[in-house]
Amino acid sequence: MTTVGALINQTRNDYLRTGQPEVRNKLNGAISDSAETLTFSRPLNALSMGSRISIGLEDMHVWSVDGAALTADVDRGEYGTVAAAAGDKAVVLVNPRYSDSQILRALNSAVSMLASEGLFAVSTVEVTYNSTVNGYDLASSTNVLGLVDVLWESTTDARKQWSRLPNVRLIRNTNTDDFASGTAIAVDRGIPNGCTIRATYKHELSAGLSSLDDVFETVTGLESDAADLLCIAAALHLTAGKEITLNEVDAARPRRGSETPPGTFSQADSNLRTLYRDRVRAERRRLNDKHGSFRVREYAI
Repeated sequence: MTTVGALINQTRNDYLRTGQPEVRNKLNGAISDSAETLTFSRPLNALSMGSRISIGLEDMHVWSVDGAALTADVDRGEYGTVAAAAGDKAVVLVNPRYSDSQILRALNSAVSMLASEGLFAVSTVEVTYNSTVNGYDLASSTNVLGLVDVLWESTTDARKQWSRLPNVRLIRNTNTDDFASGTAIAVDRGIPNGCTIRATYKHELSAGLSSLDDVFETVTGLESDAADLLCIAAALHLTAGKEITLNEVDAARPRRGSETPPGTFSQADSNLRTLYRDRVRAERRRLNDKHGSFRVREYAI
């Protein structure tokens, strides 16, 4: 299982920075979520007035620094982030090209990109069959795309026999008083009362990553094989505007055409996009091979 923190590092190191290290420092002493004077354990160097610094998912603006005291006065929770406490020796990124919070937002955008490419999540729900009940809730808060398989287990424990349940209907837009998720399966074949029914279904991905400790497989529904694809998609999202910045005539630090000629970032983006398309096709094929759809009748109420 892969955490968001690991995905952020992979995105930055493998697809954004590619060997170029970030300028770093460390806190000297823990800070609360309201402290505005930070003390550092290393020389400030590139950290100066006007710098943007990043600790975890919080970005800050530096108003002034004291190089002798190794301190800086900052505004907390800047650039769309939220102020948070940090521990002693916490790593501080100085003027990061891409902060952790930026990459996290891009990862969530990437989940939406992948959903539009036909990638999906797979979940399983188990219910106990009751001969007096026909319908069973799929218990998903996201849009169900279809059934993968529906099995039932023999009530004879010693046999450990699971059989496919063919006569199943998928019902959408149901009354939520009956089925909380709005989607249910209806069982139209008599099977032994009290046996277990296991329904495996496809549903939409969820772009709900919010913490460095979130496990991306659990939150998004993507499988571990898609970790690199999610990072590639996030990198594409972050680099989309680089060519615009390069070509701005009033750029603060213009470069000679021989250094960064027009199209430099477009070409890099093109290479990344080619890699993205190849990985999307491969992941979509892998998912469809692994989770082929179960043929059922579908009803919308």
